[in-house]
Amino acid sequence: NLQTNDLPTQLHHALFELNGGRGYVEKPKEMLLPTPCWPLQQLLLKVVTVQPMTLFQLPKRNEERPHRKGMRSLSHDYVSELSYATTRSGPKLHAGSGCVRFPSVSVELYAIGGFHCVSTVLPPLSGATRHLVRSQRSAQHGCVGCDFHYGQKVHCVAAEPKETVLRLTVIDEDFGREAAYETVVLGVLREGYRVFHLRNMQGTRIESCSLLAHVSLSKQ
Repeated sequence: NLQTNDLPTQLHHALFELNGGRGYVEKPKEMLLPTPCWPLQQLLLKVVTVQPMTLFQLPKRNEERPHRKGMRSLSHDYVSELSYATTRSGPKLHAGSGCVRFPSVSVELYAIGGFHCVSTVLPPLSGATRHLVRSQRSAQHGCVGCDFHYGQKVHCVAAEPKETVLRLTVIDEDFGREAAYETVVLGVLREGYRVFHLRNMQGTRIESCSLLAHVSLSKQ
């Protein structure tokens, strides 16, 4: 059901972008055998180290800034809720105004199969699949330009990286709610500085809002 941009839908779109958003993604060949034998036992795990650096131009609370371009741009002419959260209701959603003062970045992994975890040290000490990276800026300076800086590295460990989705979520700490996100298949990330163009919670990319991060690859 794609009417609601919930977590399964967000992960769905990450997988379909593997093929340019134009069709189905082929299953691992081990799944297609008469007797499926996937996931396989892996001697080495892939490690994708993600270091969030700068969050640019996060919208203010209740600000709508949809990026109405790209492959799905025509959808906005028929379903306006993709661009604007017209159905917001409840005191919690209306609470607060102005810039988000305490935006943390949540680094999360979701795998179709195989071992996966996130950790700030290697080897991992637990099987946690979510880690929260907090902003380095103090509250009184947090609203200048609505840009925020981070520094902590998070190691994303996966046995099947091409079947594992990385979800980066911006959390409004004042109200404990998600403000923006992006999903990408872990196995397609390349080394170097990467820019993640963030989406609002309706699934539409936000104009000029992105997360700069450094990505490095290794094995464990």
